[in-house]
Amino acid sequence: LPESAQWYGLAVDPVTDGTVLAATSRGLFRSTNRCATWMPVREGLDGGTVSHVVFHPTVPGMVFASQFGGLVRSTDGGAHWQPVDVGGGHRFWPSTLLILSAAPERMFALLPRRGVLSCGIGPNVGSPDTSSGR
Repeated sequence: LPESAQWYGLAVDPVTDGTVLAATSRGLFRSTNRCATWMPVREGLDGGTVSHVVFHPTVPGMVFASQFGGLVRSTDGGAHWQPVDVGGGHRFWPSTLLILSAAPERMFALLPRRGVLSCGIGPNVGSPDTSSGR
């Protein structure tokens, strides 16, 4: 990883042994050998800050990340990414992303000063459920 990069989060693939993703101020980095080496991920992302990254606990290869306040998804363990619309194309700037193994069809995002956003991540990935709580 670049020495000047600030680390914002790490995610360990619960299925594929040795795959780890790092959210940094210099973009997303991927290791497939237990952090021995790191490669920048550019397919669908740029080199800008990735603030959060989380593997789905029960769907192999599914990963979510936040870059510039938007949500992106990978279905191949973090090699390629595409944007996810969480409602009207708005950026939501989460401070945390969470997928519970007890509720694997939903992702929860803590939104500063706005509460919790719950969105579907099953067949209708990104479909917002505005049941925000404070």
